[in-house]
Amino acid sequence: MKNKEAKPYSSFSGWMALATCFVALVLAFVALKSLGSVLKPLAFAWVLTLILAPMVKAIVKWLRLPETLAILIAMAVAIFAFFEVGVFVNSLVSSFVPKYAEYAEKLQALLKHFYDSLHPQAVAMLREFDWQAGLSKQVLSLSGIVISASSTTAIVLIITAFMLIEHRDFSLKAEGAFGGDSGRVLDVVGSISTQVSRYLILQCVISAATGIVTWLALWAIGVDFAATWGFLAFILNFIPTIGSILAAIPPLLIALVQHAPESYIPFFEALAAILAIQMIIGNVISPRLMGSRLNLSPVVILVSLLFWHWLWGVPGALLATPVTAAIKIVCDNLEPLKPLGVLLGSGRPLRRAGRQEE
Repeated sequence: MKNKEAKPYSSFSGWMALATCFVALVLAFVALKSLGSVLKPLAFAWVLTLILAPMVKAIVKWLRLPETLAILIAMAVAIFAFFEVGVFVNSLVSSFVPKYAEYAEKLQALLKHFYDSLHPQAVAMLREFDWQAGLSKQVLSLSGIVISASSTTAIVLIITAFMLIEHRDFSLKAEGAFGGDSGRVLDVVGSISTQVSRYLILQCVISAATGIVTWLALWAIGVDFAATWGFLAFILNFIPTIGSILAAIPPLLIALVQHAPESYIPFFEALAAILAIQMIIGNVISPRLMGSRLNLSPVVILVSLLFWHWLWGVPGALLATPVTAAIKIVCDNLEPLKPLGVLLGSGRPLRRAGRQEE
């Protein structure tokens, strides 16, 4: 009789736990959305810390320097790299903005030539979209974006320096805080740091290769501002799948506006070059280097990309994969969350295990 009476209460407690989890998730989403201006620099500092931590270890191991001095060297390298990138981006923006009016005029003439071959109703529908106003707004805001990014980068670098210093004493703090469970905590944190660090470093190398090859290919074809589109390919390559598509649009438009309607050959040459680069690097080189390093499902990556872009915009899209990978690693190392970790995975280990059993 006691078991029969306990069922309604256990069912009620189960629904209460589910409702509590749902409310907690909603509150977490609201907090992430409303505190984005504070959390985004912290997230980027965490990512930069994961990139610089192996450099600090290498300096300590190979140069036999104190860890504090190694942190200072790593931060000096990071500051120099960001400074050079800032100067480069500022020069690109300064050279592109004055020529925008010329490109807009050419694009307007090209669209008029295109409209002449369409049905009047189709032309009326296309003219309702004021592309020029939207594009002008984005171009005019480039300088403001560069200034805002510079101030945010300074904050990120300061936070990164403190994170690297805190990383030095983390094991001692974990032992003091968790006692006998500190080994488990250190294993989870170490697994997250190692796997995400390797992914980020390899992704930086692959993205840099993509940007350089794109720059050289477009320069050889004769597309204006080839260095700009190479840098854009480097940045957007950190966004899985969608980033490479977005990076291809501006150089193709410039190639079209620059030479059409007199000649469409440079446009098709640029299209072929970009497709070849993305196919070779994205489908051949990248999988060989990455392997199944993060073991994330492509659907999960796409959903996380859409979610973080909705939450924090372009910065969220750049952070989507590292954050999702960290969540999966935590799930893999905590027994109650292992089923969720399996669902977030690509399923490759399960398929390999199935083949071995056969």
